[in-house]
Amino acid sequence: MRARVRAVLEGWRTAAELTGTLLLAVSELVGNVVRHAPGAPGRMRVANLLSRLGLSHLFGSTPRVHFEADYRARLWFGEAVRTELRVTRVGASSLHYAFTVLGEEGTPAATGRMVIAHSAARATGATPWPADVRDVLTKAGPRAPELITGTPGGTPCA
Repeated sequence: MRARVRAVLEGWRTAAELTGTLLLAVSELVGNVVRHAPGAPGRMRVANLLSRLGLSHLFGSTPRVHFEADYRARLWFGEAVRTELRVTRVGASSLHYAFTVLGEEGTPAATGRMVIAHSAARATGATPWPADVRDVLTKAGPRAPELITGTPGGTPCA
């Protein structure tokens, strides 16, 4: 994404001393949209996954400690998207996900990864998964797809 933004800025003949600041601002803006917008890949999908595994009680005690995304194609406001979320690793106190956001045509619009950590009530940092939770997380296997709708066809892109 940064390369695309840099190319646009060069096309606009933006002063070199502003390019770094503008790249940072665009990265922050896009990152905030992905993190905080309704239907963002992380928040809703993780909540649904934990709920489907019978672990909804964990939501709220599993802060996101890492999030990164690479943008591949443009999405439009109101466009239905499909987000595929996969668990890639279960750590002692962490859970690693990879995700792909597909546009209406099935073209990957974004890919990325996210890590959440378990933090027991009143803990000052990460704590190991309880044995029963770790058992569910490591043995659940692939889950059937689920369509979460906000508009006909999928979740609206914000």
